[in-house]
Amino acid sequence: MIEKLTMKTNTEHCDARETLEKTSLYKTPQRIAVLDTLISSSVPLSVNDILKKICTQQKINKVTVYRILTSFKGKGIVREIETARGISYYEISCHHNPVHAHFSCRHCGMLVCLDPLTVSQTWEWFTRPRNFTIDHITITMTGTCHQCEGTLNCNSTADVVNNT
Repeated sequence: MIEKLTMKTNTEHCDARETLEKTSLYKTPQRIAVLDTLISSSVPLSVNDILKKICTQQKINKVTVYRILTSFKGKGIVREIETARGISYYEISCHHNPVHAHFSCRHCGMLVCLDPLTVSQTWEWFTRPRNFTIDHITITMTGTCHQCEGTLNCNSTADVVNNT
């Protein structure tokens, strides 16, 4: 289950064919279908999510989707969000979808996109003297969502009641 707190508010989106051309990747129907799916999604998608969305319009298998995502990731077209449950989600990496943190519930798997830092917050952080170069940022916070927290509290209360 994925919840998106920050939606793409800009009605303008990247063009799949143009993106592939800029990154020197061949414009195959499968690559275009995967990229169009990610561009049009307001939430990060797993490989299974991508397959469900494009299997009706394009003949493609899971291995091909993984290979396409690996090439997209290598070219900086997509970002991979790895969750504590071992499921990876993918989202478009462009100016329409700036880098932002995610929250992943370790119990139900819900993935929430958090608001990106403001320009002033980002500028403040990046203008501090550093002795390193950043080429990739991934921030995923893992914990228990409000719904699971309520369920876990109910279960622990029931265990106490049943054991007495």
